[in-house]
Amino acid sequence: MTGRISAGQRFQIGASLLPPVALLWAAARAGWVPVPPVACLVAMPLVVLLGLVIPRPFQGWHRGVQRIQSWIGHRLLALVLGLIFVLILVPTALLLRLLGRSFLEAPSGPSFWRRARPPGSLRDPF
Repeated sequence: MTGRISAGQRFQIGASLLPPVALLWAAARAGWVPVPPVACLVAMPLVVLLGLVIPRPFQGWHRGVQRIQSWIGHRLLALVLGLIFVLILVPTALLLRLLGRSFLEAPSGPSFWRRARPPGSLRDPF
């Protein structure tokens, strides 16, 4: 972001300043910091306006936020699929094992061979 900063980039810089204020607001609501939550709500639009009006001092912060977002974005799909596997598929498989069910229809004998059906008419092969 060198040279002239467009309006879209200014808005992105201003919006990247919101998460710390939002975290401060959540901490104030929980009583962890001695700041009134209303002050944080008032500060949110002022922080965005500050990023819109003078974005240059906050460009480094914005680049850091973009790096974090990119890092999370690259790992989000693996995280979601891993959670689906652990939270849905593993308990379902364990429950089916406990109930003695098998969707593979494999015989439980010493051999996996199945008896073939006798051949039917050639006019109706299926």
